[in-house]
Amino acid sequence: MKQDRRWNARLPLSVSVAVYCGGFGLLQCKTSNISLNGIYIKTGRIMLSDDTNVELIFSGQKGRLLTPHRLGAQVMRITDDGAGLAFNQIETDAYHFLRNLLNTEPHFTHLEHGQIQMHS
Repeated sequence: MKQDRRWNARLPLSVSVAVYCGGFGLLQCKTSNISLNGIYIKTGRIMLSDDTNVELIFSGQKGRLLTPHRLGAQVMRITDDGAGLAFNQIETDAYHFLRNLLNTEPHFTHLEHGQIQMHS
């Protein structure tokens, strides 16, 4: 059995995320769980390849500003309905967005097109 090498516990969270993958273009997916180091996305019938680098794009809204947050990730595990990804490129703003998302998870509302409304 493969050893679990996660550094942070993943929290169950279902939000929309756009995934840019060179061979497939832009995919609209749903998250299943997320941590500061990685994410599991449901890809449906599309099978990503192990070790592929992808870009995740979340749309976050705080107040009246809508901001895309981009995170680089690598496919680490493939399943029948999705893929486990490890983050490998995170800009400072995207890291803060991710931390806020994880720290305030019970206090947000899902909006259309994967936008996330944060509540203080």
